[in-house]
Amino acid sequence: MRTRPDPQTTAFGIDIGKKVFHVVALNAAGAVIQRAKFSRDTLMSFFDAAPKALIGMEACPGSQWLARRLAAMGHDARIIPARFVKPYVKSNKTDTVDARQHDAVSRLVTIPGIGALGATAIVAAAGDGRQFRKARDLAAWLGLVPAKHSTGGKQTLLGISKRGNRYVRRPITRDPAFCI
Repeated sequence: MRTRPDPQTTAFGIDIGKKVFHVVALNAAGAVIQRAKFSRDTLMSFFDAAPKALIGMEACPGSQWLARRLAAMGHDARIIPARFVKPYVKSNKTDTVDARQHDAVSRLVTIPGIGALGATAIVAAAGDGRQFRKARDLAAWLGLVPAKHSTGGKQTLLGISKRGNRYVRRPITRDPAFCI
């Protein structure tokens, strides 16, 4: 096998094609550390040697078979429904970009209260999130920070301000209700 898996990998994204599989590997910080193309045979050899990790892929006819094979190897294979992935592919669509988006959604879905719809909405709207310096900036952009009222030097925090991106905020604020 020409391409060896990076031992620092914590998650993979796979874009499944008819003959070629595009794989993106990410480390714990979410940075891309490896990109590769494989045939079906070399893909299985690659994942057999890879560290056990979360693997995300778009649902398609071959994804069920692949997910079962990867799970049998000890990986945590997740299939993302195509309807949650396709609407959010913006410009510069390539298989490796597709694979990375699958991985970002797979990682977000592991957070309690964020479902597939909320995760794909975040990835679609915020991309990789590098435009935000800290998590609070993202929360403010979504409109999830409390509104403030101050008078006479006394500040009072109110409910969610509901300013910001309503389309992304709605599935995030409604999905946690299903966790309880």
